[in-house]
Amino acid sequence: MFELKIKVVMFVVLFVGTLLIVSNHVLAQSASQLELQWSKTYSGHSGASFIIPTHDGGYVIAGCDSTKHMYGGSTSTYVYTPYVMKINSNHKVGWIKTYAESYDSRQWFMQTSDLGYFLAHGGWYEPLLLLKTDSRGNLEWNQTLDLKQLPDIQFNPRDITTFVVVDDGNYVISTQNSPIDGFSSAVILKCSNDSLFWQKTFSDDKNYVFSKTVLVSSSGDGYFVAGNWGLSGWFAKLDLNGAVVWSRIYDYPEVPRGSSLFFDLVTPTLDGGFVLGGRDSEFGWIVKVDSEGNELWCKRYGVGGSGHYSYEYGIMDVVEWVDGSVLVFDRLGISCLDASGDELWFESYSKYMSDFMGSGFDDVNVGGVHVIGSDGSLVVMMNYGSDEGSMQLGDSDYGLWVAEFGLDPVSSLNWGYVLLFGVVIVVGVGVFVGFLIYLKKYRPRRIVD
Repeated sequence: MFELKIKVVMFVVLFVGTLLIVSNHVLAQSASQLELQWSKTYSGHSGASFIIPTHDGGYVIAGCDSTKHMYGGSTSTYVYTPYVMKINSNHKVGWIKTYAESYDSRQWFMQTSDLGYFLAHGGWYEPLLLLKTDSRGNLEWNQTLDLKQLPDIQFNPRDITTFVVVDDGNYVISTQNSPIDGFSSAVILKCSNDSLFWQKTFSDDKNYVFSKTVLVSSSGDGYFVAGNWGLSGWFAKLDLNGAVVWSRIYDYPEVPRGSSLFFDLVTPTLDGGFVLGGRDSEFGWIVKVDSEGNELWCKRYGVGGSGHYSYEYGIMDVVEWVDGSVLVFDRLGISCLDASGDELWFESYSKYMSDFMGSGFDDVNVGGVHVIGSDGSLVVMMNYGSDEGSMQLGDSDYGLWVAEFGLDPVSSLNWGYVLLFGVVIVVGVGVFVGFLIYLKKYRPRRIVD
């Protein structure tokens, strides 16, 4: 009888454990599904690259409109007009401000401690234009930053790839030194408008070195730099004075011959590590690393189950979802990867954009993606248009699509909690019935004289 009791207990424990594992897996899967909260289009402005949530439940968007200027009968060029647009909590446009034109579309945008905004614009062959506005986009001051004119500058900055405000009036900038003879080198520097505090050059006499992005450490002890070193991906940490703390090279035989793997996206993760997003000439790459850049796993995105990647526009953004999974955004849609990098699901943008995306709109780009707030709501912003070559400022055929997503509570309720509740009921009834059978079969009988 004792052995029978042990078998019954083991069976119940294994049965309940298996069902709970399945229930937790289903619950985690369903909690990751997206639920569209709202979406809206804003015509007449495109070229948006940044979207920031505001304290009143709205958003501020920054971008560059382009205007085609003709010179004579055949020569033309584009002039870019920076703009900042406020979307109120009711999803309507509150205000739009435009600023000085330039011949460069690159832009960096951030909110300041006084709830105003800072915008850096340009930086190709001409000086950077720096703008500071109040909370309603009104210009407070503007000035230029010419890296070539800084004292003690030791290189010829040609291409600014990242601009970060680290404190009031001080900036960390990633740029390229492209000599006439030799290989391009990456240069990271900290400066103000009239001072160069430090600069660090990464060079190799056999390879091109490019820095694509700079991330300020959340602990405030330095900076992270990502890009490529020759044909390989590159990720490094610098201290506050620009000295190298560690540097990692990521080399994979799957990279096509003659192509470079470069990282242009760095996303911190909840475990203290990072997700690196990049591409080669054919595929996208997602690499998960620990806090010191050591690889945990890598996935070549765009092959196998993740067949949605479009190299023409690349991987636009990579963010960590509230449940620890990784969301990858490309031109076609959103992929969700689990903790090992395997794809859980894919959502196409077209299912959410069918109301306004007709056959005439063939140019679609993700502008910016952000996880907002403790509830994990997710905002996707995209630029749309029909023919980039004919786009003009204010053209109604061009604009922005903004959508907000959240967790799907219906899916969680129908699959997770219902299954878990059902498991508890089934197991409880089974144990009770089994106990009754046991008592009936093995209960000692009274002997009556």
